[in-house]
Amino acid sequence: MSDDFTIDEHSEKIRATVNDARRLDAVQKTQLINSEEEESFDRLTRLASKLLKTPVSFVTILEKDRDFVKSHFGLPSSIAESREITAHPSFCQHIIDSGEALVLADARDSEIFRHFPSVLHLGVVAYAGVPLTTKQGLTLGTCCVVDFKKREWTDDEMEILVELSRSVLTEIELRQSAVALEEFVLIAAHEIRTPLSCLKSYTQLLQIQLETNTVKDLKTDVVKIDEQIDQLGSLVTRLFDTSRIHKKEEHLRKEEVDLNQLVAEAMRYFDTHSSHKLSLTTTHPTLSVRVNKDKMIQVVSNLISNAIKYAPHSRSIDIHVSQTHSEAIVSVKDYGQGISKADRHKIFNRFYRGAHPTKTFGLGLGLFICTDIIESHHGQLTVESEEGQGSVFSFSLPLHTNLS
Repeated sequence: MSDDFTIDEHSEKIRATVNDARRLDAVQKTQLINSEEEESFDRLTRLASKLLKTPVSFVTILEKDRDFVKSHFGLPSSIAESREITAHPSFCQHIIDSGEALVLADARDSEIFRHFPSVLHLGVVAYAGVPLTTKQGLTLGTCCVVDFKKREWTDDEMEILVELSRSVLTEIELRQSAVALEEFVLIAAHEIRTPLSCLKSYTQLLQIQLETNTVKDLKTDVVKIDEQIDQLGSLVTRLFDTSRIHKKEEHLRKEEVDLNQLVAEAMRYFDTHSSHKLSLTTTHPTLSVRVNKDKMIQVVSNLISNAIKYAPHSRSIDIHVSQTHSEAIVSVKDYGQGISKADRHKIFNRFYRGAHPTKTFGLGLGLFICTDIIESHHGQLTVESEEGQGSVFSFSLPLHTNLS
C-alpha cells in the first residue's frame, strides 16, 4: 500500500468523524466559533507553553471544514491573524477521529503524520495534543503543544496537558452556563411580562366599569384575571421545580391511585380552556399505580398542553392508557407538525424550545421537569414522531402490584 493511498484513506475516515451531526451540533451550542479572544482561555495556553517549555500552544474548536483557533501562543502570524487552520488533515482532526491523546516525538518518523501539511509547510516536529471531550462523549476540539525539534514527552508533561485541557473544558462549560442563563432570563422576563400586561389591562377596564356602573361584564373580566394569575403561578411553580431538580432536594409523597381517573382529572381543565377535542381510551377499567398525584397530573397536563400547542390546526388529541405485564403506560398523540430526527434527542433538555406554528414562547422546562418526575417514579418518558405526521409522547410507570 503506497503512502499516498494511506494518507488519503486516513483523511476520509477523519472527515467522516469530524462531520458527525451530533458533534457539530455540540460545537455550535458552545457559541465559540468566531468568538473574540478571551483572557480566560489565553491564560491557559500561555501557561501550557510556560510549564511544558514549548514555543507553541493552542486550543482549537473543530467545525466541519476548519479548525477554529480559540486561543493560542506562539503560532505563525498567518494562523494567529486568521485564527483558523484550514489544512486537511490536521493533528487536531486526527484527535477528533480517535478520541484519544496524540503524542509524537518526531512526526517525520510516522508513515502517516509526516505527510500532514503542518509538518511539510510549518516545520512541526514534536506534537502533543489531548481531546476536549464533553460529559456526553462528544469531542469539541483539542488542547495542543508543539515543538520544532524532536523531543520525548514525559508522563508528567502529559499529565499537565490533560489537566490544562480539563480547565479549558471548565471554561467552555462556564461560558455555556452564562449564555444559557442570559437566554433564560430573557425568556422568563417575556413570559412574566405577557400575563402582567393582561392583568394591567383588565384592572384598568374594571376601574372604568366600576366608575361608570357598567358591571355586567365584571364576571368575564374577573375570570380573565384569574386565568392570568394561574399562568403566573404556573410559571413560578416551573421555576421552583427546575431548581429542586438541580439541587435534588424534593422528596415525593406517593399514594395509590387509579391512573385512569388521574388522567381524566388532568383532562378536565382542557375541556373548558381549549378548543381541541380530547379523547381518552383505556384498556383496563382500573390501573393501580403508586405516585405523587399532583406531580403526575402535572406531567399529563404538560403533555396535553404541548400537544395542543404544537398541533393548533388538527383539533384532535388522543390519550391512551394501557398496561403491560409490569407497567402502566400513558400516551398522548397529536396530529401536528411532528419533530425532526435531529431535534428528537434535544427536546428533553433543560431550556430547549422547539419551533412551532403558534410562535408561543416558553421556558423550555416542561419536558425536562416531566422527565425528572417520571424517572423519580422509576418510569420512562419517550417520544415517537415523524415530521408532518404528529407526535406520540408516552410515559411508563410500574404497576402498584409490582412494587416492593
